[in-house]
Amino acid sequence: MVKENSVILNEIDKARLKLSIEHYTKYFIGKRTCEISKEEALKVISLAVREFAMDRMYQTIARYNKVNSKRVYYLSIEYLIGRSLENNLHNLGLFNILKNIKIDGWPWESLEEIFDTEYDPALGNGGLGRLAACYLDSMASLGIPGFGYGINYEYGLFKQKFENGYQVEMADSWEGEDSPWQFARPDRRISIPMYGKVNSFNVSTAAAVVLCEAARQQHSKGTPGK
Repeated sequence: MVKENSVILNEIDKARLKLSIEHYTKYFIGKRTCEISKEEALKVISLAVREFAMDRMYQTIARYNKVNSKRVYYLSIEYLIGRSLENNLHNLGLFNILKNIKIDGWPWESLEEIFDTEYDPALGNGGLGRLAACYLDSMASLGIPGFGYGINYEYGLFKQKFENGYQVEMADSWEGEDSPWQFARPDRRISIPMYGKVNSFNVSTAAAVVLCEAARQQHSKGTPGK
């Protein structure tokens, strides 16, 4: 009986996921399924999968509120969470369901091709960001009510290329504002005051920090009540 119920639920999820992908293709992208690009396919599948994730999120919040559970709030200046679509497909039990969905005119047979178009959100520089992501995964796996807070950087890890044998760094914009895995909350915006001033010079980062700190201290000494 349990196995039969599982099969029925899988078929329901399969039908819902297929319908959502077709819906977003037609009404969000504005194309027929046969015209869609890999990047657009990534977008519509992500939006469809996000519906399942949001349902689970609201169920989880309601469960926490019902028992007034304590929460863990983890703050980190870096998060290296990796690509979200494939990760969420596995976590939601939708990966194999998606593989078995057939959409008329869909030009992409390989899911890996679509997964590879997702931009890795580079919200940090290395080990600290990966550790923060592991903490969140661990809390979710153990059923610990927890939330992660960080900085939604416009530019994350830098891009690099080589010119005349030397490394050249370039800004790396990961297009976070267009990510289907984020919701903007302008109504919850909070102003954070910043004191002092920054003087920009063509010097090293270390020297720039020293100059900024010196300017901040000078400002503090001249402020009444300090």
